Amino acid sequence: MTKVALTLTINGQRHEVLTEPHRTLLDVLRTDLGLTGTKENCLEAECGVCTVLLDGRAVNACILLAAQCQGRPVLTIEGLGATASSTRSSRHSSIMVRCSAVTASRL
Repeated sequence: MTKVALTLTINGQRHEVLTEPHRTLLDVLRTDLGLTGTKENCLEAECGVCTVLLDGRAVNACILLAAQCQGRPVLTIEGLGATASSTRSSRHSSIMVRCSAVTASRL
């Protein structure tokens, strides 16, 4: 199958990826870039565990093609953790350790 070269900006870092045009952002994040904080579950945009921010808006990475993200900033849970204040409240810390099905909707 034909592959396309993509330049993705994930958590503020540029990544060059050579991938098939039908692959989802979720698959590229987890498999190619090793960013496993974005979880895989329903693959139908029902549960929200694959939620990332694209252009500052929440989207489901399981139904979004990676090619649609070229030239647009993507922020994953890893990026949120890296930019979070070190003085995070204990309430926020307790939310982050809950199950992933609940965490995506609370972050």
